[in-house]
This record gives sequence, C-alpha cells and structure tokens, in this order.
Amino acid sequence: MPARHPIYIDIETACADPAAWSPPPIEAPSNYRDADKIAAYVAEKQADAYDKSGLDSHRGRLLCLGIAVGDGPVSVHYDATLADPAVLLDPLYEALRVNGGGPLVGHNIAAFDVPWLWRTAIRIGHPAARWIPYRKWGEGLHDTMQMWSVTNPREYVSLDTIARFLGLPGKPEGITGASVWPMWQAGRHEEIRRYCAGDVETTRAIYRRITGIA
Repeated sequence: MPARHPIYIDIETACADPAAWSPPPIEAPSNYRDADKIAAYVAEKQADAYDKSGLDSHRGRLLCLGIAVGDGPVSVHYDATLADPAVLLDPLYEALRVNGGGPLVGHNIAAFDVPWLWRTAIRIGHPAARWIPYRKWGEGLHDTMQMWSVTNPREYVSLDTIARFLGLPGKPEGITGASVWPMWQAGRHEEIRRYCAGDVETTRAIYRRITGIA
C-alpha cells in the first residue's frame, strides 16, 4: 500500500448551461399592479437565480480543480468549455488511486467541493466516484473549516479570514468565489487558474498549522 499523503483540493464552479436552464417560477409581491414592474421584478429574480446556479451541484457546472498531493506542486485542471468534467475528475482519480485514497483536504469541502465532485462522477459514470470519500465524517475527509470551528459546527469562517488571522497570504484583493463566473465570461481564464491554485496553497498552509505538520 503506498503512503497516504494529504490531497489538497479546491474547485471553482460555473453557472448552469443556458440551453438547459429552466428559470424558477417567480411571483411578484401582491402590491405590484403595473405589468412592466411585475415583468421587471420577475426578470431580476430569475437572473439572480441563474447567477446562484453556480453554487448548486445539480444545476451548475464544474470549471476548475486545483490539486496538490503532500508536499508536491499545485496543478490546476481547467475545463474552459464547461462541457467535459472528466478533465477535472481524471487527475483527482489518479491522485486518489496512486495515493491509496485520501485524505482529501480542503476548506468547506464537506458541504461544497466533495458533493460537487462525487455527484458529477456518479452522473457521468466516472471511476473517481468509487474513491471520493463522500461521508461527512471519516478519515478520508479533512475539512479545514470544520476543524477551525472546533466545537461550533454551525460557524462559517472563510479561508481568507483564517489565513489573515494566522498571518498567511489571503485571497487577492477584490476576488472571491462569486467573482469566478464573471471572470470566465470575460475570458480571464488564467486569473481563475491562479486564484484556484492560491486557494490550494492557502489551505495546505492552514492545515499544516492546525495539525502541526512542518
């Protein structure tokens, strides 16, 4: 059995395929009477719903995976077409297979990254589904947000907040996960890659501080 090193990951996601998007039904408040105002309200709320589809693993699309095994370099795998999630799942599967499994390490991965990856692997029949640790608690999944929250499982603390608290480099000024979709639309693919790689490096540094790994 090969040595099991931490596998640090971070994903970035994109909004739903417009061709497959079904806007949710929206009703304007009962005090709206003007037809144009009602139409504008509905359009605005449906646009907001579309923008949030990038947070929903059943509607959105995988865009980017940053991954590093142990002390190894961060590699970033990117599907600019948003049409072939195997581009991301292949390297994850290989890292898990060669490493003999996890642990997968990431920030808020129990609630976000892992469900996205596992569900996508199940949907397309990818062999990574057999290796991704999809149970919330277990040795195969180390979530730095849950670790940092100590005894308060309801507490959400951002990666950037922890990094800056520990004196580590935080996220680039003005860029968050919500920035990724507009960046993709603007063709800023290399910036997204760098942003994802930075999150992996920051997660690794935080995990090492928490666990005492030099």
